[in-house]
Formats: sequence, C-alpha cells, structure tokens
Amino acid sequence: MIDISGKHLVALAAPVMVSFLAQNLIGVVDTAFISRLGEAELGGTAMASLVYFCIYTIGFGLASGSQIIIGHRYGGERKGEIGHILGQSTLLLAGIGLLITAVSGPFGKWLFGMLLSSEAVSGAATEYWDWRTIGFAFAFTSSAFRAFFIGTADTKVLTYTSLVMSVVNIFLDYGLIFGNFGLPAMGVRGAALASVVAEISAIAFYLLYFRLKIDPKLYGIRLSELVRFDLPLIRKLFSLSVYLMLQAFLSQSVWTVFFFFIESLGERELAVAAIIRSIYILLFIPINSYGTAVRSTVSHLFGAERTDLLMSYLRTGVGIGLTTVLGIVLLVNLFPGAILGIFSDDPSLIRDAVPSLRVVTAALTVCSVGSIFFGAVGSSGATRVVFYIELASIIFYLGYAAVMVYLFSAPVWLCFSVEIFYYLIVALLSYRFVKLERWRRYAAGS
Repeated sequence: MIDISGKHLVALAAPVMVSFLAQNLIGVVDTAFISRLGEAELGGTAMASLVYFCIYTIGFGLASGSQIIIGHRYGGERKGEIGHILGQSTLLLAGIGLLITAVSGPFGKWLFGMLLSSEAVSGAATEYWDWRTIGFAFAFTSSAFRAFFIGTADTKVLTYTSLVMSVVNIFLDYGLIFGNFGLPAMGVRGAALASVVAEISAIAFYLLYFRLKIDPKLYGIRLSELVRFDLPLIRKLFSLSVYLMLQAFLSQSVWTVFFFFIESLGERELAVAAIIRSIYILLFIPINSYGTAVRSTVSHLFGAERTDLLMSYLRTGVGIGLTTVLGIVLLVNLFPGAILGIFSDDPSLIRDAVPSLRVVTAALTVCSVGSIFFGAVGSSGATRVVFYIELASIIFYLGYAAVMVYLFSAPVWLCFSVEIFYYLIVALLSYRFVKLERWRRYAAGS
C-alpha cells in the first residue's frame, strides 16, 4: 500500500533537503577558497561551472526519465524489472558522459576565449574546465544511482552520499588549491580536481550501499541484466527523457541570460543580483526537496493505478510546502538585513538588496504551490507537456525581463518580479493539466 500521508512526505523530503544543503555547502566553500586566489580566478571558475551545469542538465534529464519508469515499476509491484532499467540507464549515462568529456574538453580554450572579454578570466575558466570535464562520466553515472534511490523511495542514502561528497570536496579543496596536507598547490585546477574526486567518491558510496543494504533479488539486479543491451528500453528512456533534458537545459540557461541582462544595468545592480541569487538558491532547497518527494510518490501512484488518490496527495503536498515556505518567508522579511549581512558587509549594498529579497520571497511562495503540480505532470509520463509548460513560461520570462531592463531600465527589484509571473504561469498550466486529468493519455503507456 502506498503511503500518501503528510508524515511520509516529510520523511521522504527531509533526507533530500539535507543532501541539497550539503551540496550547496560545497559551492559556498568553493567560492570562499577560490576568492582568495583573485577576482579573475573566481570569475573564471564561476563561468566554467555555469557552462558545466548547463551540460550536466542533459544527464539530469535522462536520469529523471529513468526515475519515472523506476517509480512506476516500484508502485506497480514490478520491482524485479527495476535492475534492468538501472543497468540500461547507467550504461547509457556513463557512455554519454564519456562522449561529452571527449568532445567538450579540447574546446574549452576556444569557448571561453570567445565568450569572455578578459584574458585573465578566460585563462582561469579554461584551466578549471580542462580538469572539470573529466567529471561528466562520473556525474552522469551518479545521476543514474540517484534516480534509482528516489524511484524506490530510499532517499536517506542521498543524505549520506552528499555528506561524503562534501567532506571529500572540502578536504581536497583546501589541500589542492593551496598545497596543504602535502598535496600540490594547483589553484583553480585543484578546485576542479577536488570536485571530480568528490563525484567518484559518491559512486563508490552508492556501490557500497548497494552491497550492504540492497537486496539484488528484489530488484532483479544481476550482472547479465545490467549489461544486456535493450534497444526498445533505450528508446523508451530517450523518448521519455528528451523533453526533460530540454526543460532542464532551458531552465538553467535562462537564469544565465537574465544575469547578462542585469549586467547591462550596472555593477551595483549586478552585485545585488549576485547576492540575491545566492540566497535564492538556499531558500529554494525546501521547495526542491518537497518536489522530489512528491514526484517519487506520484510515480508510485501511477504505477499502482491509484490515481484516485492523486489530487488528495497533491493538496497535502501543497499544504506542507506552502506552510514551510511561509514560515521561512516571514523570518526573511522580518530580518532581511541579518540575512543579507551573511553575504556582504557593505551597508549600502545590503540596503539596495532588501527590496529584491522581498520580491524573491513572494516568488518562492508562488513556487511552493506550482512546483508540486509541475512535478506531478512529469511523474505521469507527460514529459513533453513539462517541456511545453517550461517553454511557454520562459518565453514570457525573457520578454518581460528584456522589456524591464532595456526599455524601462527598471530597478533590479522590479526586474526580479519576473520570477513571480514565471512561477504563476507554471502553477496555473500545471494545475489545469492535473485537474482536467489530461495525464490519462500519457499514463497508459508507462
């Protein structure tokens, strides 16, 4: 029987939340260490990381497709088929990761030389990129394991894995960037290598967890099933995942374009936007965590053909998510200066950032509702609809932002108001799709 209680939702979301916090800690520590090397190094690694994660969305999207299929099999009590799905997705993701490493690595110097005007920043970005691209195969493979554990509702392992990654990455950052612990001082290359080794450590931990905690017979995990090439399943994975890949890529890329828009307003506006972005990512963690938990359970509901429970479960998810976010929003708006003071000690910059912070908290309130229904759309198997919803929202997003920046030269807080309308569009279109039960035409083939 599938548990759709609020207690179970929180139990699923809590480990995911901790894992996201640990992952963001890596980013904070990376920034703190690399900033000691200089502004060019900090800017270069930031740009290289941005491009890296844009490409990583390809693997994330493909893994999300396998997660949906695994969730349907798990909910439908066809657990013995899951091992074969895991094997095919792992081989596919590892292969694509290796291909991307081979193709993208040599073009770093050309890419950043074309995109960046500063030779120093471009040089730092290229140094970081040459080492960081080694990690694509490991990051993609890790995504396959992550999809398995989310699809089978075993999210606590994500917490353990993220903590392992954090410890490894922070230790090696301090050692390889500055030459501590008897390790060579590699600068930005050391930061990139630390991230790659951290991703390898995640795979090692996943494999150890499989060995100690997972019953291979339950999920049909056999070597022959893992390596057997299954073209129909591969096609199904691609068919289900291609729109998730595009959606994730668009979602990641549009944020980059928005910052290019803001940069044209001035250095102070860009500084405000950079601080708000850092806070935004942290505040988004609970929403992302509840969304991940909801997608897992919704996949089980579709697999078990218990869609009669869908709207009731989604209302529970909305209630818990909205209550959590409203509590966070209240604290942030009561003490905005204290929150901003963590990221800057400039009083004038903090003062200028307060209006934008208030706008962003309003956007997150809308997002806490929309993300629940948006996740349900994808979990039904309607990945093409997920892409169309994202595309419609992003077209509005870019148009609105361009008008605010280039036509009105609006203050940065008003530019950030695009986030409210973006999430509102996502919420309304997703709710309409679920409410009208348009998922029926997609769920039948899962």
